[in-house]
Amino acid sequence: MKKLKSKKVREFTKDEREKLELMETFDSFVYRVHDGDTISIRIPGFDFLTPMRFLGTNAPELSEPGGMAARDYLEGRIKGKKIEIILGDKKEEKWGRLLGRAREGGIYMDEDMILTGHSTPFDRRDDGKIPEQEKAFEEGRIQKEWSN
Repeated sequence: MKKLKSKKVREFTKDEREKLELMETFDSFVYRVHDGDTISIRIPGFDFLTPMRFLGTNAPELSEPGGMAARDYLEGRIKGKKIEIILGDKKEEKWGRLLGRAREGGIYMDEDMILTGHSTPFDRRDDGKIPEQEKAFEEGRIQKEWSN
């Protein structure tokens, strides 16, 4: 893992946002696991950490039942490891977190979290629609039946 000048999270500049819009997939190390659906990564060419929220899943908050267990499980799976990041069509949410999927060893972490009972799938977020999730359901990459 590359040493960073700063581990602080900051907002993207206009130029960085333009560069981000051209990106779809890249590899990154996981520097921090915030909870069961949010991690901090470093985008290639950027010298700071940025949080990324997993698409397609909703883990409990740390203060809720199962929240600490979800974070601890995800931390054990990917913290410090090199993973593939696949950004969604909507690259960033209103709070500045990236939106995407993380794959380690051929396994999508959002699906792994659902299959292991640490999170649940959802169709829409409160802050807007996620059309790529609907497409993933239609293509069979994520199954709605996991919530049953």
